[in-house]
Amino acid sequence: MTCMLDASEELGRCVTSGNEYRQIKYSMRMGEAAIPYTVYENWDEEGALSVIRLDHPSLTEATAKARGPKRQFHGWAVTCVGDVRRLNFHVKATPRPENKWHADIVMPDQDRLRQERRTELALELARASKWRPHPKKEALVP
Repeated sequence: MTCMLDASEELGRCVTSGNEYRQIKYSMRMGEAAIPYTVYENWDEEGALSVIRLDHPSLTEATAKARGPKRQFHGWAVTCVGDVRRLNFHVKATPRPENKWHADIVMPDQDRLRQERRTELALELARASKWRPHPKKEALVP
């Protein structure tokens, strides 16, 4: 059974990299919260990228804790299903036993084997995203 995702549903990539977080903070000082494309670079071999469906309660803290103690949770790179679809990606709910709100962004078939295209697609997703900080770091939002 496939779950249809509403176009307005928000999808998030967890930002745990200190380098990515520093880039976001720097861009905020310049007047915008630009998401580094590297947040969206970890495609699997089938052309899918893990995201979390953010329109569900208690998700932020639960996901942050699941990342483990060595990876500090800074916030989310957020986009919505409709924006992802407009970029010609597919979005599908892929619940897992440990995370029933898991989903995948799936790149178009013709791009799955081309590494340079994967970077371009990551850049497109980053441009379509906005920053949502960890609640304890909200003071950093302009």
